[in-house]
Amino acid sequence: MKDTVNTVTGAVTAALILLITNAIALFTENPELTVADIKQSTWIVLVGGGLVAFLKDYQALSFRRMVNNITNAAPMIAVLAIALVAANDARAQTVTLTTDVVQADGQATPTLTWDTVPPADDCVASGDWSGSKGPSGTETQPTTLVSVTYNLTCTWLAGGTAVLTWTPPTQNIDGSTLTDLDRYHVYYGTVSGGPYPTMLVLNDPTADTYTINNLTAGVCFFNITAVNANGVESDPSNEASTTIDDVQAVESTGTVVNPQPESITDLASDQ
Repeated sequence: MKDTVNTVTGAVTAALILLITNAIALFTENPELTVADIKQSTWIVLVGGGLVAFLKDYQALSFRRMVNNITNAAPMIAVLAIALVAANDARAQTVTLTTDVVQADGQATPTLTWDTVPPADDCVASGDWSGSKGPSGTETQPTTLVSVTYNLTCTWLAGGTAVLTWTPPTQNIDGSTLTDLDRYHVYYGTVSGGPYPTMLVLNDPTADTYTINNLTAGVCFFNITAVNANGVESDPSNEASTTIDDVQAVESTGTVVNPQPESITDLASDQ
C-alpha cells in the first residue's frame, strides 16, 4: 500500500512539473495564444504527462514487488524427512549387586553391596531381603542356615532423549534456490497434530540433527520448520513421534549354604 501511494504521489508531482514547464514555453513561444488555448493545452499536458509518469512508476513498483516476492518465498520444508532415533534416556542404566559370601558350610552372614549408574530414582529389594533401598549402599543380612537369593529392582523415572534428523531444504516454494536459510524451529508436544506447546530455536542453518533431553513419560510428537533470513517460516515438516517410558533394571545374587552333618557322639559297641 505504501509503495502504491508513493507511486501516485510521484506521478502527480511529475505532472505538475511538466505542466509548469509547458505553460512557460507556451507563453514564450506563442504570445498570440488566448487563455482558452492555454487551458486546453494545459489539460492535455497534465493528463498525458501524468499518465506516462504513472505508468513508468507503476512498472517500477511491479518489478520491485516481483523481486520482493522471490526474496521472501518460504523454504520448501516439505522435502524434509524426519527420522526419529530411539527414545528413553541415552545413558546406560546398570545395577550391580554382590555378596561377600558366595558359599559357606553350615551357616553364613552375608553382606550385600549394590550400586546403580546413573543413580536410580528408586530401588526395591525382594527374595530373601525386602524394603526400599537407596541407589547404592551396603547392608549385612541376618545369619542364614540355608541357601538364599537376593534381588534388587531399580527404576529410573523417564528423562528420555529423542534425536531428530532431517535433510536440509535447498529450494524455496517458488522453485528458486534457497540461499538465505537462517534457522530452524523445532516444535513438540503430547498431542498428534498439535498444538505443540514447546518451540525450540536452532540457530544453525547447517544443522541436520537435534537432540531433545529430559522428556517426560508418554508419547511425544515432533515437527520442524525452516526460517529464512527475512523471517519467512516454512510450512511444518511431517510429524514424528516416540514413546518415553520409565526404565527398570534387575540384578540378583545369592549365597549357597552347604548343610553340615550332625556330629556322632555315641557309638554302640558290638557285643
